[in-house]
This record gives sequence, C-alpha cells and structure tokens, in this order.
Amino acid sequence: MKARVWLLAMVLAQPLFAAGEFDTTIPIPRSGKAELGWTSDKCSVRSVSLQHYPSAKTIEKARKSNPNDTSGVWWVFRVENAGRQCRIKFWVDIYGENGEIVKSADKNEVVDGGMLDVYLTVPTRVKTIDIADSPKARLRAELTEIK
Repeated sequence: MKARVWLLAMVLAQPLFAAGEFDTTIPIPRSGKAELGWTSDKCSVRSVSLQHYPSAKTIEKARKSNPNDTSGVWWVFRVENAGRQCRIKFWVDIYGENGEIVKSADKNEVVDGGMLDVYLTVPTRVKTIDIADSPKARLRAELTEIK
C-alpha cells in the first residue's frame, strides 16, 4: 500500500512542462548577430543581435564630456516554436573591462505554437561607455513548453 501511495505521489509531482536551460558567454555583437542554436522540444532560440548600439560620435561625446550618458540597447532574440505554447525567460548580463557585471536585464515571453519567425526583445539601458568598452555578455534562457 505504501508503495502505491509513493508511486501516486511521484506521478502527481511530475511537472506539467518540459524545460531546457541554456547559458553562454559571447563577445558583444556590436554590428552583427551571434548564432545560439538553443532548442528544447520544438521551441528554439536561433540567434541574438544587438540593436541601437551607440554611434562612434555618441561614444566619443560620452568619453569627453558626459561619462554618465546612457544608451538604450535592445537584445533581439530570433525564436521559432513549432510545438505548443512555449514560455521563454531570458537573462542578459553585460560585463565591463574589469570582468564585473555592469548591467543586467531579464524578460519573460510566451510564444504561441506554430510561430516560426518571432523576434523577442530584451531592452537594456546601460552607460554608453560601459557598452562601448564591454568585451562580452552572458546570455541565459529557460525554455518551457506549456502543456
């Protein structure tokens, strides 16, 4: 009897979803995109690009006269979902020259099934000098199919 109760408890404790966790560190994609290729079940994060990167003129102005100037940059993730609804949680950590995190951002999104070319944005406001000098960013995601 105890074995049946334990088995029933284990079955009921099973999650209602399947999750995939991904983590990578990339050079800042200043003028292009970085391929990611993260897939969990039928939900995929293909690549990321950085939009609204500050111009050379903006960076120079920040260095010379306004070191606290900020820029709004967008981390744009290309997503495909050939399965059921998928919940995606993104985390972005931008590292400074000294190796410490200078800015972090995160966002949750739900992508409907059958969406094969979706762009999800994680907006980040960061000091212009920090993004200009940053050598890398750590990107993490958790993909969860909603059943």
